[in-house]
Amino acid sequence: MKKCLLSLLILISLITNIFAMKQENRIPQPLKVLYPFSVEVRFEKPFNLIKANIDDSENLLISDEDQWSSTLTDSLSLTLMALKPGQINVPKIQIITYDELGADTLFTDPFDITVTAVSDSTSQLTDIKALQPAKAALELESEFTWLYTLIKYLIIILIILLLIYLTYRYYPLLKEKLYQNKLAESTLKQLPWDYALRELKVIKDRMLLVKGKEYLFSIEMSLLLRRFLEKQFRFPAAERTTTEIKSDLKKLEVEENDKIINILSLLDEVKYTKGKIVANFQTEEIYQWFESYLKQLKSHEEAKAKEMEARK
Repeated sequence: MKKCLLSLLILISLITNIFAMKQENRIPQPLKVLYPFSVEVRFEKPFNLIKANIDDSENLLISDEDQWSSTLTDSLSLTLMALKPGQINVPKIQIITYDELGADTLFTDPFDITVTAVSDSTSQLTDIKALQPAKAALELESEFTWLYTLIKYLIIILIILLLIYLTYRYYPLLKEKLYQNKLAESTLKQLPWDYALRELKVIKDRMLLVKGKEYLFSIEMSLLLRRFLEKQFRFPAAERTTTEIKSDLKKLEVEENDKIINILSLLDEVKYTKGKIVANFQTEEIYQWFESYLKQLKSHEEAKAKEMEARK
């Protein structure tokens, strides 16, 4: 039974991911050499960071590379240019999304384009192939969008109904199993400082402390610090601005309140300028301060717990 439910949950996740990204190919007609065309991708929710990457192609050139990575957005516009005329395949583009739960990787659908060559100084065009096929493919995709959406929701509804039936059918067994494992599951929950120390090690292992990685470091460290505050002080820090967090910490009378806000403000400055402003930004110093803060907090809380245990 447990394996069956797990499989169903995985299936729901896969189906959701299939329809989570919508792709629209914007191809001007006629498309000429070194004329930009774009692949628009849109998600059902915004992410903290979305990055796109395409394998090297001798026939394609990335245009406006800064647009291939963006923070706090639900869409990207990926612009390319063809380097030669003819029939050219645009390969799948890797899309990596980052949120509070981690990173996910998706891929766009590959497609073909027909590129028209620019001739001599008469400015006349030489058609390599007819442009109709690519246009027809786009029209077909647009025409049946409603059908894909309908199928998506029908599948989700059927799976939900199946889950409800299985839960009702095997509820006594599930209840007994959950009761037996209650103590074991509680031991798996990590304390806020243990969670943050583990994630700090991941940041270091990913080599984000080296020079040149300030932008990625600011994103990961800002998320980690907000998650820690959320777990430790029980307020939705990940959903709030630094100004709102400052007000919350002041009400809670948190120690090192000013230091925490200064670090968040510095991380925001680097994050929202995409790493272009890194003056006086020392990743190693921020890392060491947070690590030291967590270890002191852990030592203090463990000592307090032992004292309370001794009083019983």
